[in-house]
Amino acid sequence: MGIDKMDFVNNYHGTAQPGANDGLMEDRITMHKFTSLKTTIFSVGVWTVAAVLFGSGAVFSTASAQTDVDSAASVEQIPAAEKRATKEPVFRVSKLNREKSPTNAASGSIATKIELATPLEAEKTDVEPAASATETTPFRTASSKSFPLPQPLSSTSPDPISEQTASAPHPLDRAISMAESALENIRANVLDYSAIMVKRERINGVLGCPEYMQMKVRCPRMISGEEVPFSVYLKTLKPKKCAGREVIWIQGQNDNKLCAHETGLLGMKRFYLEPTGWIAMQNNRYPIQDAGIENLIIKLIERAQSAKVAGHSVVSYRDNAEIMKRQCALIELLNEQRHEEDEFYKAHVFVDKELNLPVRYVAFDWPKTPGGKPEIIEEYTYVRINLNQGFQDIDFSPENTSYKFPRR
Repeated sequence: MGIDKMDFVNNYHGTAQPGANDGLMEDRITMHKFTSLKTTIFSVGVWTVAAVLFGSGAVFSTASAQTDVDSAASVEQIPAAEKRATKEPVFRVSKLNREKSPTNAASGSIATKIELATPLEAEKTDVEPAASATETTPFRTASSKSFPLPQPLSSTSPDPISEQTASAPHPLDRAISMAESALENIRANVLDYSAIMVKRERINGVLGCPEYMQMKVRCPRMISGEEVPFSVYLKTLKPKKCAGREVIWIQGQNDNKLCAHETGLLGMKRFYLEPTGWIAMQNNRYPIQDAGIENLIIKLIERAQSAKVAGHSVVSYRDNAEIMKRQCALIELLNEQRHEEDEFYKAHVFVDKELNLPVRYVAFDWPKTPGGKPEIIEEYTYVRINLNQGFQDIDFSPENTSYKFPRR
C-alpha cells in the first residue's frame, strides 16, 4: 500500500510531526528496555514468592508433624505402614560392632539390635524418647500408687540371665528358668497393662501383612476375695483397610463370646462371635483367649519343655539384644534336623531385662532350599508397654464412650 511500518505508527493517531521518527524510535527502545527489566523483576519476584510459599509450606508441614509427634503420647500413635509390602520384615535386624561387645565377640555370638520399622521407609526407625535421669522406667504407670511395678529378683535368688550356661545340666534349663521367673513375676506384680502388639502370621501358606493393634489386658486375678476375669480389648490401627476394628472379650461373659464391630457399613452393628468359630478365626492362628504376654509365657514354657524332651535342639543365649532401645536377653532355639514333633526350624525369644517379661517371639520355618532363607511362621512383639493402669469394667465394655462400638 506504499506505507511502511514506521509511517503507519506515526500516522496511527494522526499526530506524527516532521522529525518525530527519531524521537519515537528512542522512546520505543527505552520502553523495550523497561519492559524487559519489568519482566525480569516480575519473574524473579514470582520465583521468590514461590520459594517463600514453599518454605512456609515446609514449615507448616513441620509444625503439623510436630503436632503429630506431640500427640504420640496417645497409645494409638504408632509407626505403622499403610502401604507396606508383605515381603518386608516388620523389624529390621542389624549387627552391632563386635568390638563394642567383647564378651560376645569372644564367644563368637553377635549382638542383635531390633527396631520397629517406620511406615513408608523400612530403612528409617521409630525412636522412643529417652528416659530422663529422674525416671526409673520409660513406661507410664498411671496407677503405680495402687498397683506396684514388677520387682527385680531378690539378691538371694539366682539371676537366670547372668547364670552361666555351663553350670546348667541341660542347655534349655536356663531358658525354662527365665520363662518361669517371668511367669512368676507377671502373676505376682502385674494386674493389667496396655501395649501396642505387632502381629504377623502365616495363614494357609501366605504370610500376612503386619497388624498393629492397641491392646488392653486385665489379667485373671483374685483381688480382695473377688475374682477378676481375664479381659481383652483390641483395636486395629494398621493396616488401613481394617483400621478401627474393635474386639472385646471377657472370660465367662456374653456366653463366652467376643463382641466386635467392623469398619465401613459393617461397623453399624455389633457382632457376638464364638472365639474359635470360623469367622473370628479368619486371618488368625490363635483365638483371642490366647492373647497376651502371660499366655505367651505359658506357651514358651511348654515348647521349651517339649524341645528338652526331644533332645536335639541347639540353644544359644545373647545378653546384648535390643528392641526399641530396650535392653533384652535373646534366646535362640534351633532345630537343624527336622523331626516330626518339631514346630519350627528356629525361634527367637526376647526378654526385657528391666521388666523381666518376654516382649517378642518369632518362629521360622525350614528353608525351602538348602542354604536358603528361613520363612517367618509367626511373630508377636509388644512395644510401649504400660503396666498397671488400673483398668476397670468400663475399659472392657462396648458402652465405653471412647470406643466406636455401635449401640446394638
